[in-house]
Amino acid sequence: MELIFLGTSAAIPSKKRNHSAIALKAFGEVFLFDCGEGTQRQMAKAKVSPMKIKKIFITHLHGDHLLGLPGMIQTMAFREREEPLHLFGPPGLKEMLEAAMKLGYFSMNFDIYVHEIGPGKIMETEEYIISCAETEHTVPNLSYCFEEKKKPRFLRDKAIKLGLKPGPAFG
Repeated sequence: MELIFLGTSAAIPSKKRNHSAIALKAFGEVFLFDCGEGTQRQMAKAKVSPMKIKKIFITHLHGDHLLGLPGMIQTMAFREREEPLHLFGPPGLKEMLEAAMKLGYFSMNFDIYVHEIGPGKIMETEEYIISCAETEHTVPNLSYCFEEKKKPRFLRDKAIKLGLKPGPAFG
């Protein structure tokens, strides 16, 4: 699992810090949390391809957390993306995205599914659970939790103490 901070600035970027965006590489997927302006450039610097992103999670509807989305989606379309893209965020995300997408003229060759969510479990796979909770801000705001599921472990020392003999299937 690798966490890549693409932007950690607040409403106004600085020379050294970009608007909010975090990429998470885990289980063969790339997840994006927030997508402020300049996220694509930061992803290029970090060698993270936008084409590998299947799920984007937006914390809230302030521009510094989502105005990179229209450009990101346009780049995906220009690169002939075919896989669907899932966007998760607070109520109002779909309306805001539709308004922002009217600013550019390009054809979409992939589906975008917008999931307006509230607190609770968002998804669960064999490897992970993603959930969110409301947090205080000037607008509805979500904090996300990415939790790796626990896997059974083989305790070598305990097995030996129990009398099991090491061998090819021992681990």
